[in-house]
Amino acid sequence: MAQRIAQVAGVPKALGMAFFFLFLSSFFLLGFGALWKYVVIDMQRDMGNHSQMQPISRFFQISFPNDANGNQAFEFEFDDVILVAIVFSFMWMRYTLTTTDIEEKERAKRKNFTFQMQKKA
Repeated sequence: MAQRIAQVAGVPKALGMAFFFLFLSSFFLLGFGALWKYVVIDMQRDMGNHSQMQPISRFFQISFPNDANGNQAFEFEFDDVILVAIVFSFMWMRYTLTTTDIEEKERAKRKNFTFQMQKKA
C-alpha cells in the first residue's frame, strides 16, 4: 500500500518544527543585532581611527554604512523573523527522492542487496 504524503499524526511535529524555526530565527536575529551594534556602532566609538579597527569591523562598516540612519541599533520586526525562519527551514529540508531513487530502493529491497563502496587498493 502506498504511503500518504500528509498525515494527521504529523501535525504536532510540524507545528513543533515551525515554532522551533521561529525561535531559532529570532535568537539568530537577536545575536546578529547585538554583534552588529557592537561592531558597527560601539567599536567605531571606542577605536576612533579606522586604522585601529579589526577587519570584521571594517567589513561591517563598509557593508552596512550607518551614517545614513544616525547610528541606530539593528532593529527587526516579526516579518523579518518569519523570513529568516523560512530560509532556515529551506536549509534544513532535504531533496525529495526521484522516481529513479524510489525504483532503485525497491529493486535493492527485492534483491536483499545493500550498496557498498569498493575500496581501492
